[in-house]
Amino acid sequence: MILCLMRHAEAEKIEGPIARDMDRPLTPYGRLQARTMAEELKRRGILPKVISSPFVRTVQTAEILCDVLGTGSLQCDDRLASKGSAPDLNGLLATYRNVDSLLLLGHQPDIGMLVDQVIGFELGFSPAAVAAFESKVPAGWRYRWTRRPEDILEKKPS
Repeated sequence: MILCLMRHAEAEKIEGPIARDMDRPLTPYGRLQARTMAEELKRRGILPKVISSPFVRTVQTAEILCDVLGTGSLQCDDRLASKGSAPDLNGLLATYRNVDSLLLLGHQPDIGMLVDQVIGFELGFSPAAVAAFESKVPAGWRYRWTRRPEDILEKKPS
């Protein structure tokens, strides 16, 4: 199994009509970040089942991923909502065990803490960053790569 852990793309601040954290939509740059990372996953041949936090910014990020990747509709899982602590990775993997690749889309610091459950230490995640791992039985998880949209966007000619 390929497991990708991703933080949502850049979101608007809480101000004006946006009163709650969970209602923050993506910025225009956040939409570009999400599309850039979806294209990177597609370039790498990774077409995961996308599971998202139910917050607006993660759902919008997931919708862009699913659209670009052509993987169908996303699924929301309340365990990925921002709580300041990581959900139980084994519980999530058990729920979605019948897929070849899985992308869990959530919030920082929760996503960084999920990495700790995979490889034993936390990673920081900028908006729209992705970390990929591969499960090799019986050896467990193996780190594959980490990418940020800025890593890709800096290389594109203007």
